[in-house]
Amino acid sequence: MAIKVAHPEIPFARAQLEREAQVMRAIGPPTVPAVYHTGVLPDGAACLVMQFIPWPTLAQRMAQLAGPMSLPEFTSRARSLLDALGVVHERGFLHGDLKPENIFLDDTTHTAGFFDFGLARPVGDLIVTASADDATPPLGLSFAGTAEYMSPEQCAGPQGLDARSDLYSLGVLFYEMLTGRPPFFGTSVDVIQAHLSRRPLRPSELAPVPAPLEQLVLRCLAKERKFRPDAVANLRRELQEALTQAEKPPSPVRLLVPVVDRPAASPPAGVRRSVAVLFFRSGANPVTVQRALTSFGGQMVFHDGTRFAGAFDPDAGENPVQRARQAAEGLALQNLAPAALVDVATVTVQRRAGGPARYLSPIFARQDRYPRDQDTSALLLTGAAVEALPDLRCEPVTERDGIFRIASTSPGPEDVTILQHGSGVLVGRGSELAELLESAGRALVDGAPTLVTVLGDRGHGKTHLSAALAQQLHMSLTHTRIATWRAREPVQGDPEGTLRMLLRGALYGFRNEQELTGSETEGRATCAELLGPALAQELWPGVASTLGWLAPGAAGLQNWAAAPGALRTLAMRATGELLAARARRQRLCLILDDAQYAEETALDALEYAALAESRLPLWICVFARPGFERIRPSWGTRAARRHVLPLGPLTPPSAMELCRTLLRPVENVPAAALERLTERAQRIPLFLVELVRGLKRQGLVRQRASGGSWFLATDELERMPEMRLVDWLADRELGALPAELAAHARLCALLGPDFTAAEAEGVVSKLEETDFPLDPRHATRRLVDLGLLVSHRQEGLSFRNELLRVTVERSLPEADRERIHSAAFRYYSSAAGAAERQRLPRLALHAAAAGLRDEAAALYIDLAESARGRHAYIEAESTYTRALELLDGVDRRRRLTVLRGRGLMRYRVGRYEDSLADFAGARELAREIGDCAAEVDLMLEEAMAYDWINDYARSEERVYAAQQMADAGNHRSPLLQVRLLLGAGRAQFRNGRWEECCEPLQEAAERARKLGDAGYESRIVAQLLLGVILPNIGRIDEAEQLFEEVIAACTERGDRLHLGSAICNRRNLWVARNDFQGAMLDQERFMQLGRELGMVGWEYFAEHNMGELLYQAGNTQEAASHIARAIELERHHPEMAPRPWALLLQARSLAYTGQDAQARELLMDIRRTLKQSGAEFTPSEEVIFSLVELATRDASAEEWDALLARSNEFSVEQEPLEVLELRGLDWLRRGERAQARLILEEALRRAETMPNVMRDRLRRSLERAQLTPAA
Repeated sequence: MAIKVAHPEIPFARAQLEREAQVMRAIGPPTVPAVYHTGVLPDGAACLVMQFIPWPTLAQRMAQLAGPMSLPEFTSRARSLLDALGVVHERGFLHGDLKPENIFLDDTTHTAGFFDFGLARPVGDLIVTASADDATPPLGLSFAGTAEYMSPEQCAGPQGLDARSDLYSLGVLFYEMLTGRPPFFGTSVDVIQAHLSRRPLRPSELAPVPAPLEQLVLRCLAKERKFRPDAVANLRRELQEALTQAEKPPSPVRLLVPVVDRPAASPPAGVRRSVAVLFFRSGANPVTVQRALTSFGGQMVFHDGTRFAGAFDPDAGENPVQRARQAAEGLALQNLAPAALVDVATVTVQRRAGGPARYLSPIFARQDRYPRDQDTSALLLTGAAVEALPDLRCEPVTERDGIFRIASTSPGPEDVTILQHGSGVLVGRGSELAELLESAGRALVDGAPTLVTVLGDRGHGKTHLSAALAQQLHMSLTHTRIATWRAREPVQGDPEGTLRMLLRGALYGFRNEQELTGSETEGRATCAELLGPALAQELWPGVASTLGWLAPGAAGLQNWAAAPGALRTLAMRATGELLAARARRQRLCLILDDAQYAEETALDALEYAALAESRLPLWICVFARPGFERIRPSWGTRAARRHVLPLGPLTPPSAMELCRTLLRPVENVPAAALERLTERAQRIPLFLVELVRGLKRQGLVRQRASGGSWFLATDELERMPEMRLVDWLADRELGALPAELAAHARLCALLGPDFTAAEAEGVVSKLEETDFPLDPRHATRRLVDLGLLVSHRQEGLSFRNELLRVTVERSLPEADRERIHSAAFRYYSSAAGAAERQRLPRLALHAAAAGLRDEAAALYIDLAESARGRHAYIEAESTYTRALELLDGVDRRRRLTVLRGRGLMRYRVGRYEDSLADFAGARELAREIGDCAAEVDLMLEEAMAYDWINDYARSEERVYAAQQMADAGNHRSPLLQVRLLLGAGRAQFRNGRWEECCEPLQEAAERARKLGDAGYESRIVAQLLLGVILPNIGRIDEAEQLFEEVIAACTERGDRLHLGSAICNRRNLWVARNDFQGAMLDQERFMQLGRELGMVGWEYFAEHNMGELLYQAGNTQEAASHIARAIELERHHPEMAPRPWALLLQARSLAYTGQDAQARELLMDIRRTLKQSGAEFTPSEEVIFSLVELATRDASAEEWDALLARSNEFSVEQEPLEVLELRGLDWLRRGERAQARLILEEALRRAETMPNVMRDRLRRSLERAQLTPAA
């Protein structure tokens, strides 16, 4: 018999003992000792009399072993524990304190049982709040248990424990039985924290534990209950399965040593970091210089004679370059350094415990970085520093290459990737700007002092909006003073404060910053004038002390200085009263940017000036970070009107428009590329500016080899450029995290743009515990809670900003990146990772980064082919490029495949010259390996690419060369025969032999249809060409059916390239149907598709076609704008228009409207253009050129007859009608009305027999001939 006594000094001990007895009676032996009696001892202590258990505890057995259990013993005892715990749970209770000391082992029956049910509770019991009347504390109200064996939910202060809490504790027991030690030990606080956040060492690192058994134990130890087995029965089944799989244990992994005995990790090597560096010369002693630099957040990193260098780390402030600039100004004011140069450099930083960091770089010793005696500017900046100060106008220093100074003259041409104050580049903030202007107007008219607060995170464009607002206020409000200020980030020793800035402005009438100075006598007189003698006298000490006219200990300040805060209050009142006085004299709009940096006194002064009762024409607008309202919750409540305007990311269309603007001189950037860039920057203006600037710096904005137009290298967009502002933001965010959590953030960054918590856990499982000690799911949740990661649907996670992710990824040393990528590749290759979404792209990414080039190349080729099949041209192009980078030069077969595939994608995104270069490279590889069929195929691809750029002669030459090679090599595959038929038909089509080309094109379409997917593109191209021809030869219904089929097929497959061509070519059908509006709408849609795909040629042809349709309909006025735009594109993109078709169209329009001189000048321009390019007009185009020439001079009848004969032979579509009409108008100008009527009537008769939109125009010309008096 055993007696358990409740200690009288412990509160609630009696009730706890009684409850334990109830639980043990409900469970009963042999799982628990039998309960004989409960009662009270003579001393009043409660007691429990129960069965004495003679068998040893699990704790005693573990002590006896002094190490891991054998697998057979573990198997037997684990089953016994599960059986016993199953009984407890079946009786409706949780144990709550499973540990070796509370478990007895009956080896005679091979069973186990439990002691100590003081913390037991019914399953599903809810936790309630204790009240003063409770006889016993509610279970779980405060944590209880033994730290080493508690579940995370017990450690956190449980809310509704369930069976899985006991299973976690059982997992700890299994871990200890298998390894000889619990997963965590140490102080109770450390162990509890480990249960909450750290991952245990894998058991196999401590003992020879079979992998299936290890996985089961670690599942029991999952931090989140939903990832543990959910019931004893399920755990029993899984244990049996794990033991069955573990037929033989693996060999020991390493020496079994506790974690605490491991040597401490060596300190990390120096890390590379981008910092601002201030170079200057000074005769002061180093201690004085160091003290001055420290006051601005810098650190002296180099000293040699009079040369000093100071480093400004991102930890010192959001923009270290701004800090360095302020330090330069401060050093100059303190007469420590008359001149300084600010640069940005990547240096090695060595952190030292208990001491300042060391900054190492050879740049510190470079002579060219230090100011020279002949330098005339006090502040010099390198190009990198200028980029980091986008609101500072700078100009080059002529005598120093790559060095800039603050501009003293009017700005030159803008770089649209630097958004500067007043630059005029404001995109996407029109509604906010209009709202602010309306608010200002109402405040001034109504005499209602208004405080407007614009709140937006860093980079959302507050500063740029404030500059645009000031510019618009100057333009729209007359007789109004507009004052703009910017609070500076507070720095110890900063000579300017916001209050002083406001006070100076109010005192001196908001003159230029250089003029905001004056004597004490002038200041006192101005105060008296504005405020009146009495109030000025009262407030003068606040003015004088703030502006430095009275020293702190001066006689006039002693009384005020004695009262805490009195002098500050006086300065605040003085500033507020002066601002109000200025508003009484003249309507006043005051804009304060970066208000989060302003001191409290300055903000109080603004509120004081805007008090509602003053009824002044005063409008104050402050721009600040979102935290501003939390710091000043009552901000603006005393003003007559208060308004808060949130400034979020740009809308998707606005962000794309800004991106398009920043990418100039590139035109027609594919919409998919714009979407990728804007989403990568999260539609935040500053990040977009930084991203585009980086892309330009990397050379991704390129001019075509032929000169003229520019394009964006869309296949290289994955190569993120260096962006220092984003680097510094990432440095600050990671620096604020505990080291272990920052390590997990870096690992997450390497997983790609999006991932799941399970993926992060899977990759961590492949890495050493010492590198990533935190439990991955816990760490991931912490990063979500901190806002670094964002959770999406279906457990998807991503970094708050993709640029931030890339920067975090780069902060890892190369060796660590490769190790993590290798672990990720192993995870995604495993059975666990095989089920992950987007598995192949992730495998490719990690294989490439881990140095597995061959595996990565194969994966990227598969992904590129898949994207090509989905008509995702930009994705396919970039993926082919990635594969090409990974392939060895000797792998000619796969290089041929990749070059061909990329060439196909490139002419689809408008990169025609690059496309032809890829085909040429692939053809050379085909020749080297003797693949004649591939060479034929590539020549046909080249023919198609040449056709897209309207180089029909070369296209035809490639087709016939391919035909000869195919015949010589007897290459007769069905697909090749289809493509050769298509090429021949297309060549005839381009030469105007429409009747002849119908048969080969129809045959090619039918044969291609039988080939299914393989023949899809050939069928569509053949049908597109037929769609142009059929309406013109009277087969209108057939053409309509054909277009319906093509458009449906392209839409179904997402094939926008050929969909656009179909919509463009359908113009001829609408003309045949006499549906002018339908033809115009199709051209507009064609142009929109071209912009989405980045096909500048489509915009050109759409503008040309709309101009021609309007011209043919006789509406030359509306046609003019379309023709002008087509001419502009023609000049900028000569690759799109090898012959000046738009110029010729304008010449036709001028000739039709009787502007002969201008038309003849244009003909001369056309001739010059043709001569320079070496191009020649086709016969039909020559007819039109000659038509303009004859119509604008006194041509003979013989010349006209010859032209009409040529027109009958060569002219296409509506051109014969145009020739007849201009011939008739020429007769009319000569006064030959009868002749004019005859030929115009002939034109009308022919118009009734062919598709055209010229009937009304021809009728008007005939009416004009009929009304014109005879000569």
